[in-house]
Amino acid sequence: DPHHEQAMRALEMLYAAQESWEKLAALLGRRLDGAAGDEAIGLRLRLGTLHATRLGDFARALDHLEVVLGADPGEKAARDLVEQCLAKSELRARAAVVLEAAYLATDQPRDLVRVLDVRLESAAGDEARAELLRRIAELRDDRLNEDVAALDAYAKLVPIAPDDENARARLLDIARRVGSHEQAAGVLLAASKNARAPQPKGEILMSVAKIFEDLLDAPSRAESVYREVLELDRTDHALALPAARALERIYAAENRPRELADVLRVQVELEDDGEARRAIWARLGDIHENALDDPSAAIAAWRARAEDDPADEQALAALDRLYGRTEQWDALASVLRSRERASTDGDRRKELMTRLALVLAERLNDTNEAILAYRAILDDFGSEHAVLAPIAALYEKAERWDELAETLEADLAIAEVPVDKMELLARLGRVRRDKQDDAPGALEAFRQA
Repeated sequence: DPHHEQAMRALEMLYAAQESWEKLAALLGRRLDGAAGDEAIGLRLRLGTLHATRLGDFARALDHLEVVLGADPGEKAARDLVEQCLAKSELRARAAVVLEAAYLATDQPRDLVRVLDVRLESAAGDEARAELLRRIAELRDDRLNEDVAALDAYAKLVPIAPDDENARARLLDIARRVGSHEQAAGVLLAASKNARAPQPKGEILMSVAKIFEDLLDAPSRAESVYREVLELDRTDHALALPAARALERIYAAENRPRELADVLRVQVELEDDGEARRAIWARLGDIHENALDDPSAAIAAWRARAEDDPADEQALAALDRLYGRTEQWDALASVLRSRERASTDGDRRKELMTRLALVLAERLNDTNEAILAYRAILDDFGSEHAVLAPIAALYEKAERWDELAETLEADLAIAEVPVDKMELLARLGRVRRDKQDDAPGALEAFRQA
């Protein structure tokens, strides 16, 4: 009767006394065949212990102990024996899996991390290694408060899982706590080389550059990395614009106007906001005019700003100044017209119209257009000697004697000083006599003079 309890126990005692371990194992195996529940678990624990401690067969011991711990993860005797299996190279990985489940179930994070480290030794492929490292890093950070060890785990994880944004953030957070900024930068640089898409690569490199700039006070190293981000895709707004702004900050702080102008040009092409674009064009214009002494480039910048808003007074005023400096008189005349049209202040309009007339007359030698410009001033603001006198000179130059005579008469009508009246009458008399063949009119003018 194989199930005769008394006989079975007697045999167990006899085999144990005789140290007949193989027979005892076989006997317990037969008992296990008909056992269930707690009895079966107890028999497996005895078999596992027997195979490990008496027969030296840790592989068969592990078969039984795995079942025991699956049913009762807190069974210390079974765990201790499985721990011994870790020393057997052929069983090490399997034993680590068994212990992982037990330590996870009993919430023993320190032991769990230790066996996960063992599993890591034989993990195949980056995906499997990354999953184990992620668990190890989180346990060391969240449960064990081991900053240095957690940082080491993340330093191994991030390069093989560069797309894991959470892992990168944790790496940076721990590095700040322990002051390991150089290590964090090195890890992220390695991760950037493994990133498959521009976006995560750019984000990683931006983190590196910020470490160099803000935490290591190494602006030259930061500049190099920011430029690398910029070259990933200059047309990608989300990627290139933050890098361009960072480079702008560095070049402005170091007073490097040429490099600053270059990066502002990149920035303005990426910027969507109209106000921001106008501000950048203004900075470019100022840098080229004052820092680089390049009026042509300054003009190009201000013209680009004016294209967004043709009535932009700041842009038009700058172009006014620059066209005058470079003696581009046609362009200056056009800008003066635009400024006058956009102005609502009467005195300002009059000043601009007067300047336009002077440019047309003295710089462009365009007598007819200059006359029209001066007449526009008269139409809008009425007669005054300061306007009538240059018109008279232009009519004389153009040999338009009738208009000259009318202009002199208009000037005479508002003249108050006798000497001024006498000069105007004398001039009017000469025009009537010599150019209009109007002897009576000339005589009358001379008489009044």
